[in-house]
Amino acid sequence: MSGIDGLWDELAVRIADIVARRLSDGDTGLIDQANSPLGPRGHRAAVKRRIREGKPGASIVARRFFLTREALQEELERATLERDEVKGIVKAVPRTETATDRARQQLRMLKGRG
Repeated sequence: MSGIDGLWDELAVRIADIVARRLSDGDTGLIDQANSPLGPRGHRAAVKRRIREGKPGASIVARRFFLTREALQEELERATLERDEVKGIVKAVPRTETATDRARQQLRMLKGRG
């Protein structure tokens, strides 16, 4: 092994130690699946989808899936919208007037005259 390879190996070990220390101290600003309000499966699915769609704020390190606080907030909002859609909760949409509505209106007017 050449001298440069040894330096790269030493650098990799030091970086891994720093990353592991920060992850265990909890000061990364990242939320992993074990601590996510989305639950482990929902969190992992969100991370994979964000990465697939090229959205920022998601990463996978070994078997741990991370979201930034901002990305987690977006995912919580998205999950709420999806849940509401599944439950059939939709916002009121103004209905357009149909021929039946016009006929009823005319009948009411005729009854009012009579």
